Amino acid sequence: MTSNPADPPNDIDAVRADIEATRSELSDTVDALSDKLNVKRNVQRRAQDVAARAEPHRTQIIAGLASALVVTVVLIVWRRRSS
Repeated sequence: MTSNPADPPNDIDAVRADIEATRSELSDTVDALSDKLNVKRNVQRRAQDVAARAEPHRTQIIAGLASALVVTVVLIVWRRRSS
């Protein structure tokens, strides 16, 4: 940086503004890294995403689980009766 004795306040103000802008950018970067490394928050987001994608298929999911339960119960009863 070239020094001009006629405008030292402007240079100081420019440096201060630059420092403030750098601080703000650094703060944003730290916040983004903190958010990315927060495992609990990432797991919660993933769970919300899965739940949101599964919601339209809720009836089919429940029907599939109920069917699997019925088949399991029938197999258990059949094996006990055939022994």
